[in-house]
Amino acid sequence: MRPRTSVTLWCSIVRPLLEYASELWSGQIPNYLVREAESVQMRFLRSILGIPHGGGGVADDVIRAEVGCERLQDRWAKLKLGYFRRIFDNNPDRLLRQVAIHRHRDCLQLRQGQRQFGWMPSLKSTLLNYDLLDRWANVINIVDTPKDHWHSVVYGAVDRTSDDSRAGRMGATDRASLYAALKHWGPNPRSYCFSSGENGRLGQHVPERYLDDRKMLKATQIKLLCRMNYLPVMDRAGREATPTWPKEHRVCLGCNEGKVEDVVHFVITCNLYKEKRVKLFNRIMSILDNSNGNINGTDFINMPDYDKTLILLGRRINDPHAEDKIDQSVKRYLAKCWNVRKHINNGINNGMDKNYSINYGIAA
Repeated sequence: MRPRTSVTLWCSIVRPLLEYASELWSGQIPNYLVREAESVQMRFLRSILGIPHGGGGVADDVIRAEVGCERLQDRWAKLKLGYFRRIFDNNPDRLLRQVAIHRHRDCLQLRQGQRQFGWMPSLKSTLLNYDLLDRWANVINIVDTPKDHWHSVVYGAVDRTSDDSRAGRMGATDRASLYAALKHWGPNPRSYCFSSGENGRLGQHVPERYLDDRKMLKATQIKLLCRMNYLPVMDRAGREATPTWPKEHRVCLGCNEGKVEDVVHFVITCNLYKEKRVKLFNRIMSILDNSNGNINGTDFINMPDYDKTLILLGRRINDPHAEDKIDQSVKRYLAKCWNVRKHINNGINNGMDKNYSINYGIAA
């Protein structure tokens, strides 16, 4: 099953159970329960991508962004803020609306240092968290706001705050730097949409198209691991060794040039795969020269190694059709290189008592 399909089923069948009545209880439950709920979703997402839960140092933000899934707490906030408008838009004679107005007035009249508990103070905190506190004082303005417009305001505010916090978390770790550089984080253009619902969504909420390939499972998984900086080359092996090896000791065993074997070295510079890489680059240059994207073959070949890696692993060039062709060529190349490296993989597994393998979408 494609990850896209798995996530769609998750969002339609399972996630609603974790959102049930969240309009009322979100913001009032302890943090450990928030983490527990999120861990349920993360276990599922990691399993469909073949990434062990809690292992390897792959950030949750990277996992979510690759399959286009939101944090549960962001979903809870959107539902809660939507409920905020619905309460005050009720018939004036309804008891629910009368109680809400009374509780809202009590919150407004709180003196400095006074504390109040319950749903209304937690709503105020949610508005503050997502930079919507200016909507708090006058609820009449909320009622007068058309439903669709309020929906747009709320979703936009939550998405912006979520994206900013995501960028901050990913910027604090070097392991996510490769993924942060190649992923498209801005609004999704129509030309890249799998369905109309993806149009205009932030990049972190759009699944990657290359994952839809169910014919080249091994190659697709290798590309996934490269993008996440989780491919079991010497850099990862040394990182996960006990004790951890210094960076300079994680050298490539394939080219014997004393270079650290990280994802960039594996994809771009290792001489063990030089012959295959020359053929790949020729194909990539031909594709780019015949594309409508923002780079041509000459631009690509003159790029630094790091930037070449980004293009090969899926950085957008403003031509989805050309990117799909590049994707197919790169995946075949990665699979062939990984087969050439088989004796090195066996040596790492035997020498370090590891079981590094390509799991094809089922977490070990």
